[in-house]
Amino acid sequence: MTQMNLSETWVGVVCDASSATVLVVRGAGPCATLQTQQCLEFDAGALRQHGRLAELEQLVAAQGLRGARVHAAFLGAGMVVEPVQLPPLRGRDERRAIRTRLARYVPGSDLCLAVHAYPKVSKQPGKELLAAVVDATLSRGLLRACRRAGLRVGQVSALAGLVPPPPDCDRAVQLLLTERTTSIQLFTAGRLVSCRDVLLGRRDFVVACQRPILTENGAVTLTAAEAEETCRAVGVPFGREDEIRPGVYAAQLWPTLNPVLQRLRHEVEQTLAHSQVRASDVAVSVAGAPLVPGLAEFLADDLQLAGVALPAEQAEAHFLAGLAGQGQPRVALDLRPPEDRFNDRLTWPALAAGLCALFVIFADSAGPRQAAARRAELHPLAALLDAQVGQVEQQRAEIARRCEQLSSELRRRTALTNVLPPVVPVAGTLKYVFRELPEHFELLDVQLGGQTQPPTLDLRGTYQADVPASVVAAQWARELGTAPFVVGAKVVEVSGSGQSTPAFIAVQAQLK
Repeated sequence: MTQMNLSETWVGVVCDASSATVLVVRGAGPCATLQTQQCLEFDAGALRQHGRLAELEQLVAAQGLRGARVHAAFLGAGMVVEPVQLPPLRGRDERRAIRTRLARYVPGSDLCLAVHAYPKVSKQPGKELLAAVVDATLSRGLLRACRRAGLRVGQVSALAGLVPPPPDCDRAVQLLLTERTTSIQLFTAGRLVSCRDVLLGRRDFVVACQRPILTENGAVTLTAAEAEETCRAVGVPFGREDEIRPGVYAAQLWPTLNPVLQRLRHEVEQTLAHSQVRASDVAVSVAGAPLVPGLAEFLADDLQLAGVALPAEQAEAHFLAGLAGQGQPRVALDLRPPEDRFNDRLTWPALAAGLCALFVIFADSAGPRQAAARRAELHPLAALLDAQVGQVEQQRAEIARRCEQLSSELRRRTALTNVLPPVVPVAGTLKYVFRELPEHFELLDVQLGGQTQPPTLDLRGTYQADVPASVVAAQWARELGTAPFVVGAKVVEVSGSGQSTPAFIAVQAQLK
């Protein structure tokens, strides 16, 4: 990759299945500064079919960014990043095994696969890999949209691999905070050992700041612009008690921010528990552009972590350097469509053949008397090059035809899927629910709303024991909310305490 000029302006695009955050950045490395940020919502089907983002084209025209380099990174829905350990396999079998394993998490058969092999640290057979897959039609649509907007594509990768772990830190949990999604990554000795994307981002903090803030002079409600400014300047008011606005003190933000903070805290705690890592052995870093100040310090204090691995003044530059492909050590996971990679593989051989032909021409011009003898030798080479060019053109035409067939089939399946009712894994869902019922709870009714979006699962029953029914219902809803097939759960109704007479409890869970 070519070195980036310290005064160059480039574009970063952080994309999931239905939105993209566009960052206009000036400079490189620790000197990188964020100039403009804009969040674009799009329809995934329209992007795949037309390959155009009108808002991106307008932003490029308004900022004069035509010809600028764009670095794209995927996270959240539509892609998966996972460490993989494999036994010794041949190259083709190895990629087939990885694709089969990761395809369980990403719907569709057309996937872009990228694999990074870690150096061996033990004599055990097999390999330790970091693998990523993304929906190929999403990657193809984003690249077409960037090119139509007049941008030069620099790289397309997974955000988890681009942004390296904090320097000089053996074990760390790193949160990459984007507008809609947060990527929670656990590093050990510089290797990514766990990666989870949760649907909670910087936008949730901005929305929280727009809720009424209770002050001595009554409730204060911030506008969207004021909330954005407060989120950038104050963020999480950890250790602050100063006045941030007339009549509003930093400590008064806690009641509005607590729901978001507790949810994020719970996700980090779940990541550490799943990896069986003690919180006191792990440092925390929060990176993003723009950053939410004080968030890393809050998590380190609340979860009793080892400390903050990355100072706040370096976090934004660390994120931007990784997005530009300059973070060290980083993992290069190339998630471009297959046809782009194929073209790159042909570029250097074609250039080498052209240079060879150019050297031959120069040699012939320097020795006119030898030209006639050498010309006869060039005819077979020219015929061979023509034949190779013809084969390459045929391969390109076949690949283009195949891509068009796959795109047509995908559009047909998408249209068919849209008219079919959603598929809900009833058996697995009910097995989990029956296994996790609270003690002293008798299930009376189970209703599955499969026609709603998202599907819902309504559970009703009676409870009688010493613990109040409201406490049991709240605990049960929290446990259901952490299930892999559940988006969220809530208590719908609790009648009575359940201590002297049976209490009726109703809980609703939203399924994925």
